[in-house]
Amino acid sequence: MSNKIKAIIRFFSNPQKNDDVRNLFYWLNSEKGNSELHNALDNEWKAFDNDTDIKVDSNKIFTEINGQIKKSNSLSLKQSIKSLLPYAAILIIAIGAIYFFYGQITFTEGTSIKSGSYTSVVAGNGHRSKVILPDNTIVWINSGTTISYNYNQKPQRHVILDGQAFFEVGHDKDRPFIVEAKQLKVEVLGTKFDVEAYAGAKNINVVLESGSVNLLNTDNGAGLGKLKPGEIAVFNSSTGDMDVAMADIQKHISWKDNLLVFKDDPMDLVIEKLERWYNIEIEVADPKIYGSIFTGKIRNESYEQVFELIEYSCQVNCQIINNYNSIELPKIIMKDKK
Repeated sequence: MSNKIKAIIRFFSNPQKNDDVRNLFYWLNSEKGNSELHNALDNEWKAFDNDTDIKVDSNKIFTEINGQIKKSNSLSLKQSIKSLLPYAAILIIAIGAIYFFYGQITFTEGTSIKSGSYTSVVAGNGHRSKVILPDNTIVWINSGTTISYNYNQKPQRHVILDGQAFFEVGHDKDRPFIVEAKQLKVEVLGTKFDVEAYAGAKNINVVLESGSVNLLNTDNGAGLGKLKPGEIAVFNSSTGDMDVAMADIQKHISWKDNLLVFKDDPMDLVIEKLERWYNIEIEVADPKIYGSIFTGKIRNESYEQVFELIEYSCQVNCQIINNYNSIELPKIIMKDKK
């Protein structure tokens, strides 16, 4: 993807200042801008697989563009957009189509890498992916996650997980499905379950929606028990201990439906999840903040809106530093309210 298209996508995915909007529209209507955008669009389109049957939902594209505009709380920004739209309406629809289409590809395809007998699929921070494995198992991959799978090692189907993924496993009594997540191994025949095992995290969590799973210690192969639907297993990577309890299943798996749920969660966990969800950097300037808890549901809100909610519900001040270049991440500095 060219830098120009990346810049345009960033533009539509973040609230912009009035001058930024004006400059973009002026560029769109200049001869140079018109030519550069035409070439960028042409090159990006040629990069797609010509054998793919691409169906574009025009109404959904328009709704997406309209939704992005409505996210801004600035009346002057909206008035500026309305006054400039007549001069670049066709180009804006084209840009909106690219923003919508690339957003869908990011969620449905991920980045696939072949290495030896394993194929890896990566979902970077700020993205979630969905893949279908060779046996028709469906995997939703959360932000900052890599899965690597190998179906050549019979009689099992083997997946290595670094991060978080939800699995809907196709039943095959002759070929068990194995998920290896650091020191924990999950063995199933056919079921729906979520595994969270990010690098550096203290615990590995396994949540079972339906079916059953066997849990084993990867290091020594020792059996740790079996989960029933509605249960969560929390495995301590340092001690090797595991606790099993009933869980709020939807809280743990709603991310695959683009819904992030917090219920009285400690701020360190909230910060960790938000950094991955939005691909942002969060700096905690006052350790007192870690004593806060947060409850909320996040679906289409921008990170600016989320931190406004955190300020409202917690004793926290959030300074937002937006970085619109391709190198630095947006940064939020969190301080204790005094």
